[in-house]
Amino acid sequence: AKWVNGYRPAVPFFRLAQGTYLFGRRQVTCKVANDKPVFRVGGGFIGFDKFLELYASEELERLLSYEIDERTGDPKFCEAQRVRQTMEDSGALDQLRQVSAET
Repeated sequence: AKWVNGYRPAVPFFRLAQGTYLFGRRQVTCKVANDKPVFRVGGGFIGFDKFLELYASEELERLLSYEIDERTGDPKFCEAQRVRQTMEDSGALDQLRQVSAET
C-alpha cells in the first residue's frame, strides 16, 4: 500500500482481498518480496515499476474508452459504479471480501 499510495499511478488500485487488487479492469495478485511489491504475471512475478510499464497505458486506455448506454446517455461504467456503491452500502461487498479471504 505504501508503494502504491506513494507513487499514485494514473490507473488506480483497489484492494479486493489480501493480495488481490483491481488494477483498472484487471484483477491482479500481489505480494511483498524484499520489502517491495511484486505482481503475478504468467508463471512468475514482476516488480511494481515493470508492472506499471507493461500494463498502465493499456488499462488507462481501457478505462477511458467506454461505451455510452443508449438508454440513459451515461457512460456504461456509471451503472457499474452505482451497483458497486449499492453493494458497498448493503455490506455485500464486505461479505464477498471476507469469503474471498477465507478461501
